[in-house]
Amino acid sequence: MSDVRDFGVLGDGRTDNSQAIQHALEQHDGTLDFPRGDYLLERTVEVRLAECGPVTIKGVGGAARLIMAGQGPALRWLGTHQGTADPKSLRPQIWERERCPQIRDLEITGTHPEADGLELRGCWQPGCLGLTIHDVRHGISVIDRNRNVIIERCHIYHNSGVGIFLDHVNLHQINIVGSHISYNQLGGIRAEGSEVRNMQITGNDIEYNNSASHAVGTSDEQDPTAEIYLSCGEKGSLREITIASNTIQATASSGGANIRLIGSPDKNHRIGMLTISGNLIGSQEANVWGTRCRGIVLSGNYIYGAEFRNVFLEDCENVAFSGNCIGANPDYQVPIRQVGVRFERCLGVNMSGDMFESMSMVDPNLISQSHRPLEALIEIHQSEGVLLAGCQLVDAIPAAIHAQASNLVTVDHCQMTNRKPSTDRRSTIYWEGPGQNNAVRNCMIQSGSEGAMVIDRDAGVLLDGNTILPIEQ
Repeated sequence: MSDVRDFGVLGDGRTDNSQAIQHALEQHDGTLDFPRGDYLLERTVEVRLAECGPVTIKGVGGAARLIMAGQGPALRWLGTHQGTADPKSLRPQIWERERCPQIRDLEITGTHPEADGLELRGCWQPGCLGLTIHDVRHGISVIDRNRNVIIERCHIYHNSGVGIFLDHVNLHQINIVGSHISYNQLGGIRAEGSEVRNMQITGNDIEYNNSASHAVGTSDEQDPTAEIYLSCGEKGSLREITIASNTIQATASSGGANIRLIGSPDKNHRIGMLTISGNLIGSQEANVWGTRCRGIVLSGNYIYGAEFRNVFLEDCENVAFSGNCIGANPDYQVPIRQVGVRFERCLGVNMSGDMFESMSMVDPNLISQSHRPLEALIEIHQSEGVLLAGCQLVDAIPAAIHAQASNLVTVDHCQMTNRKPSTDRRSTIYWEGPGQNNAVRNCMIQSGSEGAMVIDRDAGVLLDGNTILPIEQ
């Protein structure tokens, strides 16, 4: 291993080490160690893998800090891989000179408003491990073309831009695992205009990635943000994605969400083959918001606290929604406790075994201007092919189900009952036409002040085998 001090690098916090580190990269023996110290950089250090060969850059004892005092990333990793992950596409040069670059156990911070942490371009199997990146603009940027990226055990915290930014990248295979990604003003994990396949976001704490509760530097939040924000743009596509076993929370921000999925504006369903499973998701304007997506599974999540809707899907197809618990903890005395799911212009939705419980607002005067009152716990508008089976909707306010201008909607073996007396519900099910081939079957329905169901004559709803309970049992 090589000690950077042997190449004239000084950790005194005052000396510009850009040139000295560049020299060390030319002479290293495979591992470049940074002992305890503050290493000032006034310009980006480029790790040109084709020239310097396989290299690991690491801090010794976790006490080394890079301070970026200039514009751009502290370190820019530059590879030349333009193939795929298929072994047949790998040139000998990649295995000999560019394989598996790593950076680990370092702290990176900035003093320039446009300082960034790391940038990856053209890299094959890079690893970012045990890093702390804070008070820069973007923490880790993945640009151009990369394959098999691992980001693990990192703290990406309090940055003015994005925590992990997939910026118009062609990227297959990326694992983001076991990291804290929080207080990044323009989003936690954000993909813009990228082609991404095989993305795993697992076991992370991803929180407060907006400017609603804090500001970083002098930058202003221009666009709506999310803890996880995936947008195709005009040419991108994002598929084969797993979001599992994360804590994904925030404060509400205008137009914001915990998970935001935006498909292509002119080609439907460029986001899909996506699983959101086993997460805790809460406290944003919307918790999960999808537009023009195809093939989404939401299962086993606890979803809570929304000023708009817990889940809002518009122009989406083939959605499986099962085993989720949607509500709020009564101990959390915060104003955003709205509970509800909305499907708008969707085709093919299966909901099964989900638990909903309405929660009253702590103080309606604290709700923001973006708040849009619910029509029901489950809202189905201008949609087709929706099956609700085996769900519980408890203490529904203002209603359990509101359907409008929808076809082939079946509500089967659901319970819509009260645990406490309700004075805020006029009816449990509202169904507005026109529609056809709809049905409510084998359900237990608690009446409101105007009865159990209000259904338009042209809504095309078959009623069969339902049990109607009085307002109070």
